[in-house]
Amino acid sequence: MMKLAKSRGPLEGAASTIELVDRNTGSTDEGEPVSYDPNFKGPVIQRSCTDVFFLLLFIVFLAGWAILAGLAFKQGNINRVIYPSDSNGNICGTGKYADRPYLFFFDLFKCKPKFEDDEWIPTTRCRTPQVCVKECPSKTFSVAQYDQDPPNVAEIKKHMVCVYGTDMSKDLKFLTSGPSAPCAYYYISSVSAAGRCFPSPTSVEDEFQSYNGANITITSSDGKVLSGNELFKKAERKMQRILNARRYFERFLQDLSNSWKVILIGLFIAMVLALVWIVAIRLMAGLMVWLGILGILSFLIIATAFSWYKYISLKGVPGADEGIGFSRKISYYTGNRKTWLILGCLASVALSILILVIICLRERVQIATALIKEAAKAIGYMPTALIFPVFPYLLQLIVLLFTATVALLLMSITPSSAGGIDATMYSDTSTKSYYEQCIEDLGGYSKFNNKTCTIGNSALGSHVSYSHLYNFCGFLWMSAFIVAFGEMTLAAAVASYYWTRNKKDIPKLTVCSAMWATTRYHMGTLAFGSLIIATVSFIRTIIEYIEQKLKQYDNEVTKALRCCCRCFCWCLENFLRFINRNAYIMTAIYGENFCASARRSFLLLMRNVVRVVVVDKVTDFLLLASKLVVVGITSGLAYYVFSGSCEKLNRYIPELNYPLFPVFLIAFGAYLITTCFFDVYNMAVDTLFLCFLEDCERHDGSREKPYFMSKKLMLILKKKNNGTLVDSSSQAKGKSSKTNN
Repeated sequence: MMKLAKSRGPLEGAASTIELVDRNTGSTDEGEPVSYDPNFKGPVIQRSCTDVFFLLLFIVFLAGWAILAGLAFKQGNINRVIYPSDSNGNICGTGKYADRPYLFFFDLFKCKPKFEDDEWIPTTRCRTPQVCVKECPSKTFSVAQYDQDPPNVAEIKKHMVCVYGTDMSKDLKFLTSGPSAPCAYYYISSVSAAGRCFPSPTSVEDEFQSYNGANITITSSDGKVLSGNELFKKAERKMQRILNARRYFERFLQDLSNSWKVILIGLFIAMVLALVWIVAIRLMAGLMVWLGILGILSFLIIATAFSWYKYISLKGVPGADEGIGFSRKISYYTGNRKTWLILGCLASVALSILILVIICLRERVQIATALIKEAAKAIGYMPTALIFPVFPYLLQLIVLLFTATVALLLMSITPSSAGGIDATMYSDTSTKSYYEQCIEDLGGYSKFNNKTCTIGNSALGSHVSYSHLYNFCGFLWMSAFIVAFGEMTLAAAVASYYWTRNKKDIPKLTVCSAMWATTRYHMGTLAFGSLIIATVSFIRTIIEYIEQKLKQYDNEVTKALRCCCRCFCWCLENFLRFINRNAYIMTAIYGENFCASARRSFLLLMRNVVRVVVVDKVTDFLLLASKLVVVGITSGLAYYVFSGSCEKLNRYIPELNYPLFPVFLIAFGAYLITTCFFDVYNMAVDTLFLCFLEDCERHDGSREKPYFMSKKLMLILKKKNNGTLVDSSSQAKGKSSKTNN
C-alpha cells in the first residue's frame, strides 16, 4: 500500500498580511471554510479508483490510435514523403527508378496553386501526369514552337517528355493533345527543389527563344497562352524564395554539424548552473531570490543604456540606417541603428515593468520567498523529485515522434499507393467525360497505356484527412495526459511533506509512492482533466485555421472578431489549466474524483482570492527571474565563445556561416533545461500554497488545533502555536528546520 504520509508536516505557505477568512462567516457562493477534523492526517491512504468512465474512454481512444498507426505503417511508405513519387505511386530514385531521382510535372497549371499573398505553391497531388526523370529539363520547349506545315515531327519527338513505355510511333496529336495525352505539350527550363522539377527563376520570361532562333509564345495543350502570364511571374518569385530557403537550411545544417559538440557543452553548463542555483535556493532562499531579481534588473539597465548609446553613436555612420536583412556576420547587425533601436525599446519596456512590479509587490516578496524556501526544503527531503520531470519529458518526446511518424505515413498514402480497381477508358471522345472523372478522383494519371485508370480503394485511402485529424487529437490528449500525470505525482509527494509534522516520518521513496498511487487510482481523473485541455486546444487550433482562411476577407469587423475569439480561447484555456492543476492537487490529497476536487480547490481559492492573485503570482515571477538568470548566463557565455572574443578558444571553435545560430540553440536548450528543473518548484509552490490555505482554515494555533506551517512562515504572518501539543515531533522538526536554514 502507498505510504504518502503517516502524520502531518509543516509548510511555508503563502499569504500576505491580509487577515485570514472569518471562520464565523462564509459566503454561500464561495462555500464554507474547511472545518477542523482531528482525524485528518494529510493525503488519505484508503483510496478508490476515480473517473473510471473517462479512463475506459481514454483506453478505447488509444486503441483506435494504435489501429490507425498500424494501418498507416502497413499502407504508408515514408519514402513517398521524403522522396517524390510519380502518378503510379512509384518512388523516384529508388528500386526500378533508381536512375530517375527527379519528378517532372506535365502541366503545372493543372496543379492547385495558392495565389494568396503573392504565393504560388503547387500541391503534391497535381491533377496532371507526373513521371520520374533522370534530370530536370535544362531548356524550354513547346510543341507550338514547331508550328510548321508540315511540322518536323521527328525533331519534336526528340525533345518530348512522355510516360514510361509510350509508343512514340503514334500520331503527334494523339501524343500531346487532350487529357489522355501521354506526353507533355510543353515544359520550361527547370531546377530541382526537394527532388521536384520547378521552373527556374531565370527562365520565366515573356518570350522564349525557339531552337531555330525565332521568338515563340509558349502555350499549354488547351491553347492557354503561358508566356508573360502573371502566374509564371509569381512562380518565379516563389521559386526564388524556395531556393533561398533551401540554401539557408543547408547552411544551418552545416553549422549544426560543425558545432554540435560545443552546443552540447553549453547545454551541460546550463544543467550544472540550474542545479547549483536550486541547491543555493535550498541553503539561502532569500539571497538567491533577490540575486535573481537584481541580476535581471542589472542586465536590463545595462542593456537599455548600451542599446541607446549605440543607437545614438551610430548616427551619421554610412550604412547604419539601412534596413535589417539577413547576414552571416554579427557585425552586420551590430553596425545597424535599427538593431539597437529595437533592442533599446524592448529593454526599456521590460525594465519599466520590472521596476513597477518590485515597487508594488515588495511587501509580498518576503512571503513568496518563504514559500519558495519551503518548497526547496520539501524537495530536499525527496531529491528524486528533481529527476522525475525527465520522465514526463521523455514521454512527451516519444509521443511527439510517434505522432510525427504516423502523420508522415498518412501523408504518403495516396489512392495509387493503396491498390485499387480498374476503370476501363478509351481515347475516343465517347468516353471522355468518364475518363476525366476517373482522373479527377485519382488526382493524376495512374496508367498511361490508354487502357486503364487505377483508382485507390483501401482502408485509409479515402479517409486520410480524418485520419490526420484523429492523429492530431491523439497528440493533444496524450500530451495533456502526460503533463497531468507529472503534476499529480509531484503534488502527492509535496502534500505528504506538508502534512507530516516530523520529517523523519517521510518515506524515502515518496515520489515513487506518489507515482504508484496516481497510476493505481487516478488515471481516470487524469484522462478527464487532460480531455478538457485537449478539447480546448483543438478548438483553438480550428479557430486559428479559420482565421487563416478569413484573412483574404480582412476588414475591421473580421479583424475584431478574430482578435476577440483568440483572446477568449486563450483566457479559457489558461483558466482551465489553472483549475485542472489545483484539482490534481486536491485529488492527490483527498483521493476524490475530478469534479469534486475541482470544486473543492476552486472554492478554497475563491475564499482567498487576494492571496492567489498576489502571492502565488509573485512566486511565479521570482522563479521566472531565477530561470532567466541561468539562461542569461549560459547565453552570454555562448555568445562570448562564438563571437570570437576569446582568442584562446578560437582554435576550438569551427568557422560557421551564422555564428548566432548555435547561440540561439544553446539559449533555447538552456531554457528547456531550466524549465524542466524549475517546473518542480512551481508545482511544489502551488501544492504548498493550497495546503497552507487549508491549514489556515482548519487550525487556529490553539493547543487543540496547532498550525502545520513552518515557524518562519508563522513569524511572517504574525501567527503562532499557543499550545504545547506539538511536542517532541514538532521540536525535532524545529531543530531540523534550523539546521536546514
